[in-house]
Amino acid sequence: MAILSYAGLGDLLDRVARDAIAERAAPNDHDVTGGLLRAWALDGLRGSALAPDANDPAAVEAAVAAAAHRVGLALADASARVEGHLAARYPDLTPPSLDLSAAGAGVVRSGSPALLAGLCVDLFLGQFFGGEEYTERAARATRFLTAVAEGRMDLPADADGDDAQAGAEIARSADPETFSRSALGDYLSGV
Repeated sequence: MAILSYAGLGDLLDRVARDAIAERAAPNDHDVTGGLLRAWALDGLRGSALAPDANDPAAVEAAVAAAAHRVGLALADASARVEGHLAARYPDLTPPSLDLSAAGAGVVRSGSPALLAGLCVDLFLGQFFGGEEYTERAARATRFLTAVAEGRMDLPADADGDDAQAGAEIARSADPETFSRSALGDYLSGV
């Protein structure tokens, strides 16, 4: 199954422990671990290679696939929320397609710019986990996206390219500091 998402499982693992994702994605199945979920997405491991000690490797594989599917659907929902905010101002910006099958292994990293992947992950965490910290992250992401949608903020110039380069360009084009030592030099010399 393919989904459109600005973030993949690898993007999530930068912000939350893989076992926490597995526990939330498969709360009633202790055979599903973060390691198996990541291995399934990375390498497309199957059957006994996926869980050699399991009594029923096919059942474990099916449980891991179902957990990956739940994570993928939640990522797709978070991406749709990002896209919903950005669509009017950035109509050509679309999330990459990720293959949720183990053979596709595209669920690991989305390849989206870090800003969009981070916003997607924050919205995912608020929805998937809840809790005060994740809810606040989701709220901050929503406020930022709302500001972009309303035209009060812009995405970096190359939202489909290197965020580090875009960030450096924004820093170079920013107005000089109002209260820097050099800007206040004349004032300070008169004091």
